[in-house]
Formats: sequence, C-alpha cells, structure tokens
Amino acid sequence: MISPRAGLAALALTLITRAAQAQTLPPAAPPGPPAPPPAAAQAPLGYAPPPAGYAPPPDGYALPPGYAYAPPPGYAYAPPPGYQYRPLVNGPETLPYQDGYPIPDGYRPGTRRRTGLIIAGAATFGAVYALNVLGASAGGDNGALFVPVVGPFIELGHLNASPLTPLAGIFLVLDGLAQTAGVAMLIGGIASTKPVLVRQDVAKTTVRITPLTMGYAGTAPGIGLVGTM
Repeated sequence: MISPRAGLAALALTLITRAAQAQTLPPAAPPGPPAPPPAAAQAPLGYAPPPAGYAPPPDGYALPPGYAYAPPPGYAYAPPPGYQYRPLVNGPETLPYQDGYPIPDGYRPGTRRRTGLIIAGAATFGAVYALNVLGASAGGDNGALFVPVVGPFIELGHLNASPLTPLAGIFLVLDGLAQTAGVAMLIGGIASTKPVLVRQDVAKTTVRITPLTMGYAGTAPGIGLVGTM
C-alpha cells in the first residue's frame, strides 16, 4: 500500500517533468495568411469587359434552345464560296494601267469609258441643239430645227431667196456639223474603253443612251444619257 507521502512525491515529480518539457519545446508558429486563390485564366483575344451596370442573369434563367455563349469546339469562320478578300485602300478610284507593270494591292485591272469624249460630245451637242430648239420655238417656218443633227440640213433646203440666204445657209451648215461632231464624240466615248486599274471597292460605271421627247409640248424627238458612276 502506497503511503500518502509517496503519492505526493510522485505527483510533484510528474509536474516538474512536464514543466521541464514545456520549457525545452519551441513555441508554436503563428498561423500565416490564407493562400491566394488560383490565377484566373487569360482572357481570349478580342475580349472586352461587360458594360457598366451589367448584371448577370437571375437565378433560374434558361437560355433559348440551342443557344451557347461560346462557339462549339473546333468552330472556325469560313467565308462563302467564291468570296475574295478585298483589302481596304484609301487611294484614288482609278490608276493608269500599263501592261507589264505590277498591280498595287487593292486594285484590279478593268476598263473605263472615255469620259473626256463623253463630256465634250454631250456639251457640244447639247449647247448647239438647245439654240436650235429656242430658235424653232420662237415661231416661223423653221420647225425642222427640232430634229437633232439632220434638222439644220433639212432647213437649209427650205430657205427663201433673200440677201441673208448665204449667211443663213452658212450658219445652218455649221450648226449641222457641230451637232454631228458632238454626237460622234458622244458615241465614240460610250463605245470605246481604256484599260485602267480600278479600286476593288468601287462599283462599275455604266452609261447608256435613251430616247427623250423635247421641244414644245414634248413633240420633238431627242436623246439623253442615263447611267451610274
């Protein structure tokens, strides 16, 4: 049987041993900061943050059938068959073309009407024929002047003998020749073309001749130009 003194001695020895062990052990390190969250995935090219005030859809929101935020795996845009890439060019609409020289980027070989002949022919014919219409509208026996090109020559055969007949004849001949030259230049400019380099985003120019009615009460025949530039 253990005596009370022996029990107290054993308890004291146990307390002294634990105190010595506590003094020899290093103090516990304080807890460190929490680990940072994993880095977010890099945004794809062309990604833009949502606009200010944007809010995600509410809970329970369902997308329409077949709709997806991202294209399916392996998706790639393909242009329609026959599509040709046309680079953006800020140069002039047309450039002179010479056979054998390289073609600049954004241009293609093409043709254009000879606008110089078209403008010169239309201006010559229009100015002279307008004078004939004004003269014929003044009255008198000169209704043949309403007819373009051949009207002055028809009127030349209807001149009455007078001191001014030679002068009037010369005027009518020059009048008819001027109209003929204007129409010839106009037709030549429309019928003939010249090679040029056309910018790829420029539409094609079209010009055509169409009949018109002119003169008093719209009874005289005429011609006009209709087209796209």
